[in-house]
Order: sequence, then structure tokens, then C-alpha cells
Amino acid sequence: MLHTVPNTTISQAICQEASKKLRNHAISVSYSKQQNLCHDIDTSKQQLSQLVTPLESKNILAFHDFTYKKEFRYRLNSKLEKIKNLAKNDQLLHNMCNNRTNNLFNYFPKWIFTSAKCDLPTSVVNLSSYSPTSDEHSVLEKGLSFCPTRRQLDAVNLCSDMEQFIRRIRLKEYFKDQPETADSNSKTYKSPTSGNQFTPPTGRNPYIDSFAKAAKSHLDIFIQKNLTTQQTDNLTPKERTAMRNLRQNKDIVIKQADKGGAITLMDRSRYIDEVNKQLSDEHFYEQLPSDCSQTYRKEALEMVANLTTDTKSKAKSLIPLNPRTGVLYTIPKLHKLPKLVEDSLNSPDHATNHSTNLSTIYHHAKSLSINPPGRPIVSGNGTLTEHISGFVDSILNPLLPFIPSFVQDTTDFLRK
Repeated sequence: MLHTVPNTTISQAICQEASKKLRNHAISVSYSKQQNLCHDIDTSKQQLSQLVTPLESKNILAFHDFTYKKEFRYRLNSKLEKIKNLAKNDQLLHNMCNNRTNNLFNYFPKWIFTSAKCDLPTSVVNLSSYSPTSDEHSVLEKGLSFCPTRRQLDAVNLCSDMEQFIRRIRLKEYFKDQPETADSNSKTYKSPTSGNQFTPPTGRNPYIDSFAKAAKSHLDIFIQKNLTTQQTDNLTPKERTAMRNLRQNKDIVIKQADKGGAITLMDRSRYIDEVNKQLSDEHFYEQLPSDCSQTYRKEALEMVANLTTDTKSKAKSLIPLNPRTGVLYTIPKLHKLPKLVEDSLNSPDHATNHSTNLSTIYHHAKSLSINPPGRPIVSGNGTLTEHISGFVDSILNPLLPFIPSFVQDTTDFLRK
């Protein structure tokens, strides 16, 4: 409005009043949705209390409340940062973020703005003898999937991704008239190294050529503009140092928990003891004198030689020339700790009253040197059966829905 009418005091007052009403209406709608969501959560809590034991229900609800409040604070702070940036050039929004008495903050629960520490489970569980600093703890709370900002623009990968994107568009156009068959409709497995790098020639479709030229031109301008520009860092200098220190610390192992996603710190020696304990079970594992990958590769080639012609050529191309052995690692089952701690505290040596609070349970597990059981996982990247397993899955997957016990997802389960 201020851009279309004379910039007078009246026009500014009208604009500000309209903006306030729109803002308050948007807040009211959001608050109403939040109330409905809270009602659904309370209903789910009541149903949960009827399905699990009181201890399990208490632990689940405590973690739920912690996750909900943490995510709520994070998203609110993100919005406040945007408002601060807008308030620099907007008189209406000026100082709004620092004023906790205005209508914006009256709609939210009081616990959002309290600085007092709540007795909630933490997203970082330290079972090691190492005490992380506050900056290291802050980095760990961001999660193992957090991506730090690059210091400089990666122009090579950007150009490579652009070329691959344009190539996929040209391939779609090149094969658009190819008749569809049963084989082409099925999701046939394709290994990352299979297939050639054929790229259709330019000049077939002027629209694709024009788009590719414009996209590359925009990318060149973007790279020239930002190549020497220092990118905005999403970590503070102290957090950068803390991340480097954690990565170089060889005395601890950092893993994400099996359930709940908590980041867990363990002593490397205790982590290795847990892995060795599982590997020593001869019922599931057998120790080999040496790496037998090449021997098994020859056996796999002999098995493939007995297949039909079409399947033989496909399967043979999926056997790597120099396969590597799989890598075994474990992730901690923190949900097993309450039972282990309870059994240990109820023993004659540690007979005492104990709390069911998760923080207290983790403290007892650390003081009593109780290792959480590890869930074993084998990384099969580059192994002999990696691509063959994917190929077999692509053949069997279309047949799975015909099995009477097949359940696709939760909705399918409820439907049945």
C-alpha cells in the first residue's frame, strides 16, 4: 500500500493496522492447529499407556515430550531469526523479537521461553569416561547427519551434476518412442557401475538445447559470483574446533542408538569388547584363516555359468573383479539399559532404591560399567554379493504381494 499511495502518516497507520490483523489471524490459525495436534497427542498417550508397561510408557512419553519441545524451540528460533532480518527495514517488526509481552508471544506456552533446565532425556548419551565440552556437546546435538557448510564453492561437482542432469533429460527424449515391454516396466536392478555413458547428440530437440545452454550460462554466472565469496558458516569457530577434536579422539566411539536416535558416546575399548563378544559366538560366526573373497568369487562365477543365457550375462556383470570383505559394526541398544540396570541394582551387591528416569539410568549404567547390547550391522559396499543381492531382490520384489503374510506398511496392516 505504501508503494501505491502517498507516503503519509495515515497511509502508514492503515498499513500497520492491516498488517497487525493479518499477523494475528495467522497466529490464531497456527495456534488452533497446535491445539488440535496436542489433543491428538494426548489421545495417543492414553492408547499407549494401555499397550505397554508403566515404565516403558513413562520413558517413551518423556522422550516424546523432549523431542517435541526441542523441535518446537528450534523452529520458533528459526522464525525469529527471519523476523529479525525483516525488522531491520520494517518499522512494524522493529524490536518485536525482544518484546515478550506482545501478542505474538502470548499465544505460545510459557515453557518455550524459560531458561530453566527441564528434567528431560538428552539427545546425547555419554557412557564413556570422556567428558565433552559444551561446544562438543552442541555439535553432537546437531546429529550425525548434520552437514557443515563448505568453506568454498565446489565448482567441479556443480558442473558435473549439471552435465549428468542434462544427459538424463536427453536420454528421456532419445528413448521416448521406444515401445514399452514387460521387462522395461519392471524395476530391473542396475548396479552403479553398469551401463555405458552414452549421451544423445545435440540438435535433436531445440527446446532441450536452449534449456541446457541457459542452465549452463546461469551456473557459470553463479560460480563466478560465489567462487571467491566466503560462504556463511552454520558452525561457530569453537564448534568447528570441537568437531575436529571429536573426530581426532581415538579413545571414544560415537554411534547413533538403535531406537530413539540418541547420539551415544562409548569408550572404544568397551565398544570393541562388545563386538568381540558377539563374534566369539560360534553358533553364528566362524573364524577364517584368511580372506576368501577371491575363492568365493570363482565359486560364484561357476554358479552363474549354469544359468540361462540372458540371466548369465546380467549376473556375471554384477560380480566385482576385486571384492572386499564386509565391515561389521554395531549400534547400541539403549532401550535395553533400563532392564540391565534394574537387574544389576537389584543384585545383593547393589541393593538400593533406584529411579526410572532415563538420565539416572544412563548414569547408573556408566558408573556400573554396563555396556548396552549392540545391534550388529554388516556394511556390504563393494562385497562379492552386493550387486547380485540387489539383482535377486529386483526379481523377487514383484512376487512379494502374492504371499499371504505380506504386509507393505502400517496402512496395509490396518486394512487387513
